[in-house]
Amino acid sequence: MFRRHGHTERYLAYSRDLYVPRWALSVPARPVALQPHRVLGVWSGFCPSTDIRSHCQLVGPTPQRPPLRDAPPVAAFRVRPARRGDGDGLSALLRELGYPNAADTQTVHWVVSHPEIEVFVAVDGGDKPVGMLSFSHHPQLRLKGRIGTIDELVVSVAWRGKGVGRALLQKAVDRARTLTVKRLELHAPEELGEPARGFFEKCGFRPTGTTVFRYSELEVPRTPR
Repeated sequence: MFRRHGHTERYLAYSRDLYVPRWALSVPARPVALQPHRVLGVWSGFCPSTDIRSHCQLVGPTPQRPPLRDAPPVAAFRVRPARRGDGDGLSALLRELGYPNAADTQTVHWVVSHPEIEVFVAVDGGDKPVGMLSFSHHPQLRLKGRIGTIDELVVSVAWRGKGVGRALLQKAVDRARTLTVKRLELHAPEELGEPARGFFEKCGFRPTGTTVFRYSELEVPRTPR
């Protein structure tokens, strides 16, 4: 958009063709500066003859562009299915969850190859697990279909608050939809407190009035965190 003597005319852009008002071809012999405009968080101050993402204004003194701040680095990770070789990484994560003796080699091989259990890990740039989620599913009579359960979810302390847990939960939700699961439940101990509960609710999970009873003689001891 060009502004001249209080009158406004528009330019139209179709692919690479650009219409510019005829009066704009003759620019007054006075200092001309391009006023930068913020478009989708990116500074752009190019004239429409070379870049149609923003518009230019004829102004007086050249404005000073504010210094650009360095954007904070984005933590790079990806989510993939767990492999048999991830035993050490899974053991380290489960220790943070309070199970120091979990995920031995035999158990990892058994769980990873089980047809009704899926384990997903979030890995850093070096393919080291920094978060994990285990998701089990099986048929249930009363639902006339499959029920899915998120049994374990843990993210390494250094990677919390960077979207890892949300990405793992989304992976489980996507998988549940693929399996046409009738219900998806998440088991979390009460001592996690309100922060964890708020996080789960933001991810779409809602608390229920169901109480879980465990047979104490078969209980696996858990180390408090």
